[in-house]
Amino acid sequence: MTTPKFCQLKTATVLPVLRVEPLYMFDDVDKGPRTREGIQNLFRQVVSPQKVASVNFLPETDLLVPIHSLLDHLDDLAEIFSYDVHAPTETELSGGYAFVENDVYVFGVEDGATISDTIEWELSIEQLSKNQHVEIRHSCNYPFEAWRRDEQVVLWNKRDAVQYAMPFKDYRAEIRKATQALKEFAKAFVPIYAAKLNVPDPYEAAMWNFSKHRPWFEEQGVLVV
Repeated sequence: MTTPKFCQLKTATVLPVLRVEPLYMFDDVDKGPRTREGIQNLFRQVVSPQKVASVNFLPETDLLVPIHSLLDHLDDLAEIFSYDVHAPTETELSGGYAFVENDVYVFGVEDGATISDTIEWELSIEQLSKNQHVEIRHSCNYPFEAWRRDEQVVLWNKRDAVQYAMPFKDYRAEIRKATQALKEFAKAFVPIYAAKLNVPDPYEAAMWNFSKHRPWFEEQGVLVV
């Protein structure tokens, strides 16, 4: 195996992001666009005239949108994600925690990654605090390995040729900040999403992506278990 390149991240931030791709996005397209710009333009066409069509995508990604950019579009978002949903599992949202440097996406949200997988990054903080090696299953196929190296944390997905490093204190702070942002988004979005779903127990279906974070909802007394 080729020795991976080592990359020190100097100003990395971690952003919770959603992949905003309507199920109907390619329904009327014989051959879908291949370029990033073409995919984004198609998105804007199919969701127009909804205001969510104006969102800015995370640089160097196709359809990943930071959740802070979606807070003013929760109704549009719920309408998009409730399309043709018949069961709770169909409410699963693609996305996760994106590592960003100089406002450009670097790694963290790959094919198969979902919002519910963010718990893996959150749990890694305590394990790494104890200088343990961690496997972060951010998607079903390609977990990250993470370990402490002095005061650094090293992150490596073996399918890539790069090991990323950043100060552990920054990693811990950024993951906690991302978790707080996701929490605020979830508590605002779930009731709106539930109202759009035509399934038995729509609130539970809307909660599917945040089932590992039930205490967030118990805090405000809206969750009935």
